[in-house]
Amino acid sequence: MYKINPDAKHTYGLVGDEKTPLYVIDDLLLNPEEVALQSARAANFEALVEKGFPGQRTLVDEEYKQTILDYVIPILEQFYQIPPYQTIDSNNCFYSLLDRPENELSPFQCIPHIDSLNRYYFAITHYINPGSFGGTAMYKHLPSGFENITQQRVKVYEQSVQHFLDTHGYPEQRYFKDSTDHYQLTAKVDYKPNRLVIYPGSLLHSAYINPETDLISDVNKGRLTSNMFIEFF
Repeated sequence: MYKINPDAKHTYGLVGDEKTPLYVIDDLLLNPEEVALQSARAANFEALVEKGFPGQRTLVDEEYKQTILDYVIPILEQFYQIPPYQTIDSNNCFYSLLDRPENELSPFQCIPHIDSLNRYYFAITHYINPGSFGGTAMYKHLPSGFENITQQRVKVYEQSVQHFLDTHGYPEQRYFKDSTDHYQLTAKVDYKPNRLVIYPGSLLHSAYINPETDLISDVNKGRLTSNMFIEFF
């Protein structure tokens, strides 16, 4: 049974020029090792070769998912000022093991990305396994000045990205980390076991990966996270 730590530490702030709200909870669960055990026992981790995530995923178990949602949804409602809603979509919730070698990355896995154009869509990342892994970084797209990509901005953003790539060439085949002349690093949340990070899905971000230490395919030893995507309608 998963148990929320009553003494979990909550921190929050605004990142970048657009002052996007970011929420972090440390020491979330009283029994985080059970999450790793549940993941390790899952027999259906799938390598997502043709999809956006550069590694393996499997659905989280329902008890873990409900424990996290019951705790996080009131925080989302208050901190992000969610208007009255009828439905919550929480179908996309995975355990994730990032392990794809850099020489197998697609060009668009080598620049920051977003998870959704929708304002009330949120990414929730729980760092699970012990280890000195890379965390999560947030970025500003320098040619457009955008940090969040919304329905109103997406056409301009995509055209700006393509123009930059056509002019300067495609990015080096590696995990994106620090600032370049295309994207500026605006914030970074370090990896810490049993840390939960919440941010809007429209925010440009990337896992901050050290390929020499982070790309481990063993679910018991690798950069194991849960990634839960929640949308309010």
